[in-house]
Amino acid sequence: DAVAGIAPTAFAAAIALSIVNFGVGAVRWRFALKAYGASAVPPLRTLFRLYWVGFFFNTFVPAHVGGDLLRAPPTRDASAGRPGAWIVVAVERLFGLCGLVLLASALAPTIDGVELPLWLAPLGVGAALVAALGVGMLRRAASFAPGRLGTLLASIPRLASPRMLVGVLL
Repeated sequence: DAVAGIAPTAFAAAIALSIVNFGVGAVRWRFALKAYGASAVPPLRTLFRLYWVGFFFNTFVPAHVGGDLLRAPPTRDASAGRPGAWIVVAVERLFGLCGLVLLASALAPTIDGVELPLWLAPLGVGAALVAALGVGMLRRAASFAPGRLGTLLASIPRLASPRMLVGVLL
């Protein structure tokens, strides 16, 4: 009933925008993999397909993280093992959120009745950058962490190309 009340062109435009969004997400994920030194980045169509599957699980699984849990393992070989894959997915998601905050901050003044504080956009960008660079701090903490935790932290990938993070943000 809800879909029947939507104009067919609006419904088609929403589907098309969603598909474009998956493509943008796959490209952002590819940049993030390269930023953290992935040795063999999967083809873009594979990342797109994994993004699509992730969207399905984020939509239908409680807590909205099921898709991200599925996206990391297929890239573990490209991203220095399991910790690298999880870190790259987390950074990519955080930068996606940052982009959303920037977009909302830019569009809010054009929408009647929507007021966002001016500090929201820089806060979002700052949070994404701190998180992305904070990954390196986790790696440095490995020498102080005991046993398996130290081993796990030592296996976190280094930020190999900080300028690739600009591509992730864009």
